[in-house]
Parts: sequence; C-alpha cells; structure tokens
Amino acid sequence: LDACRVECHEWKWQAGELRKEQEAIEHKLQALTTENARMFGDNAALRLENKTLEQVAARHVDDKFQLSEQHANERAEISEKFKNEISEMSELKERKETEICELKLLVGLHAVEVLEARTLLQDRCRDLVALEAKMKDKEDQ
Repeated sequence: LDACRVECHEWKWQAGELRKEQEAIEHKLQALTTENARMFGDNAALRLENKTLEQVAARHVDDKFQLSEQHANERAEISEKFKNEISEMSELKERKETEICELKLLVGLHAVEVLEARTLLQDRCRDLVALEAKMKDKEDQ
C-alpha cells in the first residue's frame, strides 16, 4: 500500500509538472497565434501596398509611353511642317526664278524695241536732214 501511495504521489507530481508544461506550451501557442495573426495582417498590408505600387508603376510606364508617343508625333508633325515649308519655299524660288527670267526676257525685248525705235528715229532724222537740205537747195535755186 505504501508503494502504491508513493507511486500515486509520483504520478500526481508528474501530472502537475505536465500541467505546468502544458500551460507553458498553451501560453507559447497563444503568443505564436497572436504573432501569426499580426504577421498575416502585415502580409496582407504588404500585398496591398505591393499591388498599389505595381499599379502606380504601370501608370507611370503608360504615361511615359504616351509622352514618348506624343513627342514622337510632335516631332513628326514638326518635321512634316518643315518639309512642307521647304517644298513651298522651293516652289516659290522656282516661281521667282521664272519671273526673273521672264523679266530679263521683257527687258531684252524692250531693249530691242528701244534700239529699233532709236534706229527708226535716226533714219527719220537723216530723212529730215536730207529733206531740209533738199528744201534749202530748192530755195537756193
């Protein structure tokens, strides 16, 4: 009977130790559960922040692409505008060169007309001098 009492006392002592150990384990489990929940919340917040950052980055890339495309379009428009202006200036230059040639031709024609008129005038002056000379001869006779 004494042996049973000693054994029973030993089991009670072991049961008490096991309860203490179980309480420590439950306390540690509670702390780990709380830490796990906090980490889960942090993880969810980080995922949301990451998604937001990805969206911001995607918008930034889109904006940059649109600006790049806009600049390319503006450069193309400016280039086209300069090409058109150069073409217009070339056409204007050709027209002006044609006008200059036409004016030179007109000046040449007028010079010919002036020479013809001068020759005609000289011929008339000779005829007039000759006529005056004849008239003087007739008067003298």
